Amino acid sequence: MNRRRLIVGLLSVCTAWTLAACSIQTEEQELSTTIESKLQRIVSDPVLLTSSNPNNYIAGNPEDYEDILNTGRQD
Repeated sequence: MNRRRLIVGLLSVCTAWTLAACSIQTEEQELSTTIESKLQRIVSDPVLLTSSNPNNYIAGNPEDYEDILNTGRQD
């Protein structure tokens, strides 16, 4: 009886760890996708395609740039 409880308990803990790891990976993937899409919008702006000045891209898309900056951690 105790052996069965131990096995069920260990399986429950392993399942919980697996689910937690999957949710963390999903959040990181979502964050990466968000950054990639915002960056793509910034660099593909037709008005700025001929500019070699990075500040022009930032000035032309301040909302997307701020969104990218706000995805980081503030430690």
